[in-house]
Amino acid sequence: MPHKLSSPHSWLLLLLLMLTTPSMAQRVRFGFKGGVDVATMSLNRDVLKSDNRLGFFIGPTLTSDVPFTGLGFDISVLYNQREAKVYDEFHNTDNLKQKQVVIPLNARYSVALGDFANIFVSAGPQVGFTVGDDVQDLDEMIDRAQEWRLKKSNFSINVGGGFTVGHIQISANYNVGVGKTGDATWGDAWEAAKDGWNGRYNAWQIGVAYLF
Repeated sequence: MPHKLSSPHSWLLLLLLMLTTPSMAQRVRFGFKGGVDVATMSLNRDVLKSDNRLGFFIGPTLTSDVPFTGLGFDISVLYNQREAKVYDEFHNTDNLKQKQVVIPLNARYSVALGDFANIFVSAGPQVGFTVGDDVQDLDEMIDRAQEWRLKKSNFSINVGGGFTVGHIQISANYNVGVGKTGDATWGDAWEAAKDGWNGRYNAWQIGVAYLF
């Protein structure tokens, strides 16, 4: 029976193999990418809400284009730091931070604008691995001892586009979390039972890359 691609990591491996296949990698450019993102935290209970917060990402990137088709791929390995300011119905606030190494891998379709420029649309999966504190205290928000526990890894989807002029590439995309990013739990002095919320990050991202 053929092997089924049942996990995000399997899809990532398949697309990496496509990038390194000679027929798919006629033109490869390596560079560095950095930018900012505006993250929002979606929670599944109304009692906790969030504000937009500014984050950043930086790291190496690689693009691959198939001649005469407009098709291509790009892959990056980025350090990504995000924050979200959460608050409850009493207007108590605290900050959640997420520090990850993320690997976005996008399929692209480009339209040439002369010999040295193009515009493109892109979409694809992203896998993130937590490298910062995965347990964070939220004691400033409520009287009970509360913690936010980040998942060790996350899967998300990117949708966006941009343009390239010479060595410079400008891109913008929306990153949508698939599944929860983490959950909040707390303990009460009068009872041992636990309850909690879970949530996920979504973010608008604007990036600048220099391609050799």
